[in-house]
Amino acid sequence: MVKSGIFCTIVIVMFFIISWKMTLFTVGIMFPALLLGPVYGRAMRRLNKEISDGKAESSSLAEEAFSNIRTVKAFATEDKECMDYSEKNNYVFERARVMARIYGAFNFVIQFIMFGTLDGLVYFAAYLNSEGTLTIGQFTSFQFYMFSFLINFMTMASVIGEVMGVFGTASAIAEIFLYDAKINTSGG
Repeated sequence: MVKSGIFCTIVIVMFFIISWKMTLFTVGIMFPALLLGPVYGRAMRRLNKEISDGKAESSSLAEEAFSNIRTVKAFATEDKECMDYSEKNNYVFERARVMARIYGAFNFVIQFIMFGTLDGLVYFAAYLNSEGTLTIGQFTSFQFYMFSFLINFMTMASVIGEVMGVFGTASAIAEIFLYDAKINTSGG
């Protein structure tokens, strides 16, 4: 991610050297993609936490059911235990389905904006070329830098999304460690 960030910074400097008008046009078109990143990150963090909590509940329920197998009570409630476990698994599945849809929608929007930018650049470059302020060679250089920029930008967006997802799981783990038990464990 650091390599991609440094590369993107250098490419933006090269964009300004080649054509400041094209650079401002590009930044203006790509700005909405930058606004979507934090929204996506918060959604992924929340969903990862919900999925982690759901898995914990399913595991707890399964562990309790397996420990009760030795007792007669477990035989009487076997169907109920299976239904409860099924409900917990369905909850985790539904949360994961929502997460997959958000991930897919985010990547679609980002790619649409990034590669739509290329189409807009061709149109704007034709306009600048007709004005005599941009040569074909400058535009070609700009395009090659743009392809490299897009690849590195998409890499950074993907890594940031994954990191935000890890933060959601980490917050669930932190909740467990920071939980203040209401059972008195001191004094005997």
